[in-house]
Amino acid sequence: MIETRKYYTDKEGSTYGLPCYKVTEVGLEEVLGVQEIKFVKGNIEGEEFRQSGIITENLLAMLIGHLKFLNQGELSNRQTSIAITNLEIALMWIEERKRDRLKRGVLGTYKK
Repeated sequence: MIETRKYYTDKEGSTYGLPCYKVTEVGLEEVLGVQEIKFVKGNIEGEEFRQSGIITENLLAMLIGHLKFLNQGELSNRQTSIAITNLEIALMWIEERKRDRLKRGVLGTYKK
């Protein structure tokens, strides 16, 4: 069985690479190439470092949608349902933090 819990770091905290796989007759096979994922990074108050990319909330929402798609019919199982629930909880807390930061006027800054 190949190791599937790995990722690569290009820019710590903002740019990561995930290995790519394909399904073969014997299972997963890692193929050449890396799927790069960039997270939005920066500060609305300055130009120190800015990077275009995705936000955590969208990545979590995509993972939830993907697992819900897979967790249907005969493939539905308790473990995947629990994983979906926990991802939904994670998304809820990230959105709660965002609402709190918006209310306090610090959203988009490095201020606490």
